[in-house]
Amino acid sequence: FTGTPTDKDKEAVVTEMLSKRSDLKLLDETILAAETNVKVEQAKYYPEVNFSSRYQKYDPQYLGWNNSSENEEFRQQLTVSINLFDGFQKGVQVEKSKLYTQSLRYDLEELKQTYIAELDNLFTDYQVNKSNLTVAKNSIKQAEENLRIAKLSHTQGVVTTSDVLDSVTNLSRAQYNFIAAKVSLFANYYRILRAVDGF
Repeated sequence: FTGTPTDKDKEAVVTEMLSKRSDLKLLDETILAAETNVKVEQAKYYPEVNFSSRYQKYDPQYLGWNNSSENEEFRQQLTVSINLFDGFQKGVQVEKSKLYTQSLRYDLEELKQTYIAELDNLFTDYQVNKSNLTVAKNSIKQAEENLRIAKLSHTQGVVTTSDVLDSVTNLSRAQYNFIAAKVSLFANYYRILRAVDGF
């Protein structure tokens, strides 16, 4: 904390945020699942085909000593079923799935825009705090120079002790403002890192 944080490129941070945030990834995966569900609902228009096989062996002997194949049965069954009219339920379910998917896409876009706006505000605050830090540094230099002049003037008898104390107070206030500006600068820097899941 002796120096100042390294500035970050805003566009790179926005790209990193949109690719790393876990809630955005979760919403992306939810959209993929919803799109798959649309395909599942559309598949219900097609006929259903089932194929099954069954093998049975009947043995009149209790211990199974009879090796005859006359009592064996092997069946294969192919079943095709189609619903000619279901009261438009399939169409309703397909449209419902499509609307849900579209809703998720809108939610994702809205969330992205919200995060971009928040990040933009953080960068603005960061730049303001950086400017405040520069002003605070200059204020300390001015307050130190003011105190030096006040001490010299006091030794010459031009100003009173009260004026020197005022200069000391101004220097303390400038140093406090510098520390406060630095704290705010680092706080905003870490908020930017947190916004992109940087730690």
